[in-house]
Amino acid sequence: MMSVPARRLRRAAVPAVAAPGTFLLGAVGVLLLAAAARFYNLGASSLWYDEGFSAFVASEPLPELIAHTARDIHPPLYYLLLHGWMQAAGRSDVALAFFSLVFGLLSVALVIALARRWFGDGAGLLAGLAAAVNPFQIWYSQEVRMYTLAAFLGLLVLAAAGRGERRDSALYVAAAAAGLFVLYYLAFLLVTLNLVMLGAFVVKRRLLGQWTPRRWLIAQVLVLLLYLPWLPIAVRHALAPAVPPWRDFVPPDAALLESVAVFAAGQLATPQIPLTLLVVGLVLAALGTVSPTAGRMPVFLMLAAVAGPVLLIVAVSFVTPLYHPRYLFPFSLPVSVVVGVGMARLLAAAPPLGAAALAALLLGSASAVHAYHTDDRIAPDDYRAAVAYLAERWQPGDALLMNAGYIYAPFVHYWPHPIGWRGRLTDSPPPTEGAIVYQTGTIDGPPGLGGGDPRADFYSTTWAETEAALQRIAARHARLWVLRGYDTVTDPRGQIRQWLTDHGRPFEDVVFRGPSNIRVQGWIVGEAPPERAAATDGPLTAGYRPVRGDVTAGGSARVAIAWRPDAPVDRPLRAYLALVDEEGRIWAQQDDPAVGPAWTAAAWRRGQWTPDPRAFRIPPGTPPGDYRVELGAYFPGGSAIEFETAAGRAWRLPVGELTVRRGIGLADPKVLLPVGRELAPGLWLVGADFGQFEVREGETLRPTLVWRARSSAPAGTIALRLVMKEGPVAAMTAGEPLGGRYPLREWRAGELVRDPRELPIPAGVEGIGTLEVSAGQGWHPLAEVRVEGRQRRYDVPRLGQPFGARLGDVAELVAAAIAEGRPAQVTLVWRAAGRTETSYTVFLQALDAAGRIVAQRDLPPLGGAALTSSWLPGEVIVDEIALTPRPDVPAGPYRLIVGLYDPRTGTRLRLPSGDDYVEIGTVRFE
Repeated sequence: MMSVPARRLRRAAVPAVAAPGTFLLGAVGVLLLAAAARFYNLGASSLWYDEGFSAFVASEPLPELIAHTARDIHPPLYYLLLHGWMQAAGRSDVALAFFSLVFGLLSVALVIALARRWFGDGAGLLAGLAAAVNPFQIWYSQEVRMYTLAAFLGLLVLAAAGRGERRDSALYVAAAAAGLFVLYYLAFLLVTLNLVMLGAFVVKRRLLGQWTPRRWLIAQVLVLLLYLPWLPIAVRHALAPAVPPWRDFVPPDAALLESVAVFAAGQLATPQIPLTLLVVGLVLAALGTVSPTAGRMPVFLMLAAVAGPVLLIVAVSFVTPLYHPRYLFPFSLPVSVVVGVGMARLLAAAPPLGAAALAALLLGSASAVHAYHTDDRIAPDDYRAAVAYLAERWQPGDALLMNAGYIYAPFVHYWPHPIGWRGRLTDSPPPTEGAIVYQTGTIDGPPGLGGGDPRADFYSTTWAETEAALQRIAARHARLWVLRGYDTVTDPRGQIRQWLTDHGRPFEDVVFRGPSNIRVQGWIVGEAPPERAAATDGPLTAGYRPVRGDVTAGGSARVAIAWRPDAPVDRPLRAYLALVDEEGRIWAQQDDPAVGPAWTAAAWRRGQWTPDPRAFRIPPGTPPGDYRVELGAYFPGGSAIEFETAAGRAWRLPVGELTVRRGIGLADPKVLLPVGRELAPGLWLVGADFGQFEVREGETLRPTLVWRARSSAPAGTIALRLVMKEGPVAAMTAGEPLGGRYPLREWRAGELVRDPRELPIPAGVEGIGTLEVSAGQGWHPLAEVRVEGRQRRYDVPRLGQPFGARLGDVAELVAAAIAEGRPAQVTLVWRAAGRTETSYTVFLQALDAAGRIVAQRDLPPLGGAALTSSWLPGEVIVDEIALTPRPDVPAGPYRLIVGLYDPRTGTRLRLPSGDDYVEIGTVRFE
């Protein structure tokens, strides 16, 4: 092989780089570029099925790992190495992919070294550059599979075979045997090399390089002996695969064309024809590198190492389909070597044309890599999002269903909860607290599927067995979750899908990104009677199991709800959970469709309890303490549902109590106004949730400050103020968080605390101001706020009946006028008696002779345009109200009463006589 002097080859290709340091600098630059391209977005995408299988198998104990791979379609060495890597680096997606990235970078370095050895410095750097930016190489350098390791070992085999010195014998044997223990497909490379050696011997009566027939034969025997312990398993997989057939036969012409495109641009949805043609042209240019036949041998050897395995795979596929683009990757590195040689020749022969070709190669590769990162058509199946979605909604007692072999591995990798039992659908799980995972078999599959091993990932079953198992599941579980994918392989006639349609009612169905259309489906397959029930004024009865226990801020609590329709339901229902403190303040509210987003009104079954369990998320920063959990429900676009409670009818039903514990070390939550500043020693302001950038005078600003304690018991005095642009402080408030309920001295280092604040804007304030916060060491601006004023009047219009009824120190009802009709129009004339920070609500009621309310309106003055908190002493407000009775209320007459009350407490303002209303006359609803 090396009979042609290296310097001759270099002259024919491109002049050698003069300074050794220049080559080293160039090689480092190429490797840095390769590293940057491979580190970009590393771990950003979810692991798909194959990658999840890698993570699952590599996490098993070593004896089970080897036994598992003996039942799989790939040998064990990669999984053993990944197992060791996981012990040191962990099992995150980035750590797992980094293992492949390392061999991807080593492959680029090996391409540089091999091309340099055979073709010179310039060709070495250009070949390394071609490998560094090749989309195919970048793709699999980020995938948690064995392909970069297999390609690296394959190139080592090729390097040793091409030179053939005595020291290469050991390298060849070690790399070839290791390669067979990594990927069965590397056998096609070994077969190709043996055919090349045989051809060389027949034509020239000698082998390539320094090899002698004796040393070559000994090397092959040693490879076979090293592989002999695994050989029976490999033969068994070749003759009787343990997995269902999933590859279709690809016609030879289509396979060969796709192979060329894949080597050039990777597995993209849109063919990169210009890039592919450019790579083909550079390969042809490489064939003319050296005129003597011997000088072309390195190029021919590289091309044979690519074409030979591809042709063998295509040929064998006539017997059993073996072709798939991913299995070509181990033979892809020689393409970069040849492309580098072709580029070197082009640059030497026609520098402008060579420079243009190099620029086109870089731009075309960059375009293909961009498509690899952004094209959803080739994005991996998003198991990460699917399992996270499922884990957030799964509840203890639910069953999980997925087909055996394909889905379970990424599910186990991403599932955050304990798995109590995972087994075949036809088996029965023991009592357990964790998740129960049923794995379906291949319905009416080949009898030998999985080799009859009860531990095999795939197994054959009949529809009769499957149907009986589904009926047992429906008897044990009210809800069944299905993580669907590849079920057209294991259930080709869709019998499981049809059974669920016939016997279940869907409540969730979400499809996730990826070519396999991974989806999460939820089915109601049984009934779940609750512990307690509460009647409503709607067509459903609410049921629940009382909530008790502790939960950490930032975590979630399981709340078991159920619904029973007592009459036909013709509209979708929504329900929400509220976390309420002792003062009635809501700290969390979670609103979702009843049962699930795919649930329809037609799915209700009258008289049957349907479960609606929920994971109630407690926001990070919720102060520690005791809270009530309350349930509310309503029909969108309609009315809210009232519940019958122990205290009477209410809009929310108490369903339990939770004690919230402080959350330490939680990540900063997203806030509308991020700050990120220490305002006092040990007191860090994360930011504020605040959106009232335009308010009216008399309204109240309600920002929620989000703090992080950087030390226990931080010191500070928290204050809030609004400073107008003209200079004066328009409003200011100060005090401990939560009105002293959770003082700073009780905070602990690392804790997040949400601190809701109220800042009333006094009457008469108008203009633009800055909302500022302080913890005792200066003021920090939060947001600019525009305060809108309004026009005022101080004259009393002459209309209606004068009253002069004074309600507390707030208001005087000067007069009232009534215009009868349906609705009746009532005009109230108020005069402000003084200032108040409370925004009172006006109530207007029509009462029958028995004192029953037949019509009522409750709203702030002028519908909120003139809040009592914005009134100035002596100001006159003319408030017009339309009062409409129910349709079944007769014309009348009815007494009209009016008054003011605090909406937070329900307390009414009183007249000097002690009455809490003013009777203003009678009305007829004509």
